[in-house]
Amino acid sequence: MAKTLRDALAQKNISLSHSETLEIIAQQFGFADWNILAAKINTTNTVSPETDLPAGWTIWGNAVQCYDMGIDSALIHKGQKAAIIRRNNEPLPSEVGQGGFGTLMQTFSALDWRNKKIELRADLKSEAADAVQMWMRIDGPVGLLRFDNMDFRRIKGNQDWTPARIVLAIPDNAVTVNFGFFVMGDGTGWASGFSINEANTNEPETTGMGYEGILAKPQNLDFAN
Repeated sequence: MAKTLRDALAQKNISLSHSETLEIIAQQFGFADWNILAAKINTTNTVSPETDLPAGWTIWGNAVQCYDMGIDSALIHKGQKAAIIRRNNEPLPSEVGQGGFGTLMQTFSALDWRNKKIELRADLKSEAADAVQMWMRIDGPVGLLRFDNMDFRRIKGNQDWTPARIVLAIPDNAVTVNFGFFVMGDGTGWASGFSINEANTNEPETTGMGYEGILAKPQNLDFAN
């Protein structure tokens, strides 16, 4: 991720050292510096022996040691393999509680997508899950630009394969596109059939609240109603 950020900034004639970009990446994930992030990765970045980590994907989260993540070798959906995130027997850290989560994710350069709208699709499935959600985040040189994690459109409980979709605009200063799916709390989640395409420019962006949460204009600013 640091290399992608550094290369993207270089194309905009912004020169940063590799260590400087590592510090930016650490801050984007909510850590004070790279040393703390590196220690977190080294102690928690594990994959279940029953699953294989798919090429190009990484694992992350605030409780990754509590989840087994990889390819579910026993499941095929619409002719494609499915990724699985499954809560294991490790106790969730007390500081995160049921807000603990593990995610499978990718990061790629936003250069070819600037000033366009991007559409992310996948099918999600859940079993005894508190929450299974797809997400996408657009980052700029110093942090978050756009974000949707389906927070009010989550899959939960026992739910069969359900289409999920996110649409975000890519600003002209975007550096990286980050996406994936996660399980929060207990349970198991699956994802299959990820696709990324350009969306129609007239299509509204999604948010964590979904379409119904986007107002046409500000209203009731005086709390009269």
